[in-house]
Amino acid sequence: MAKVTLEFDSIEDSEDLKAALYGWKYQFVIDELDQYYRGIYKYSEIGSEIEMAELVRNKIREIMHDNGLLME
Repeated sequence: MAKVTLEFDSIEDSEDLKAALYGWKYQFVIDELDQYYRGIYKYSEIGSEIEMAELVRNKIREIMHDNGLLME
């Protein structure tokens, strides 16, 4: 089993720590979004740019929440 040690010098580095620990979740989120919007592109119509922007924003927040990732 592989062992990894991460060292950070200060509490200000906590964002770097989160990125190091949860980077794989962000990759998952992007892949899930890609698949979701591929389906929309192929099978449905969006009436306006505002509707699409709202749909994208809500879906990003939903997937991030489902994966324990917080939006700031």
